Amino acid sequence: MSYTDFQDMQLVGRRVPDYSVETDANGAKHQVELPGMFEVGFNLDGVFRSIYTFKAAGLLADIERFKKANPDSVAPQAPSAPSATTAAASTSPVAITPTQ
Repeated sequence: MSYTDFQDMQLVGRRVPDYSVETDANGAKHQVELPGMFEVGFNLDGVFRSIYTFKAAGLLADIERFKKANPDSVAPQAPSAPSATTAAASTSPVAITPTQ
């Protein structure tokens, strides 16, 4: 394999939780999981590299709101990639003529 040709690269996302140590009324300490961060990145030959990170709390809240508003639906799917003819048609140049 050439290290300049990456045909199998995947764009992925993952949640990275954060933790807090809390003390209850009796003085006992316990660990609490927090929403943490969400990383968007790519997988290349099993190695993950983050390219963007944001707080996961907002994303998790959005997902829960969607589930409550649409209890019978499945999570929305990403739009399918355009076909070669559609892509060619949408990227073709358009001539613009000035008006007087």
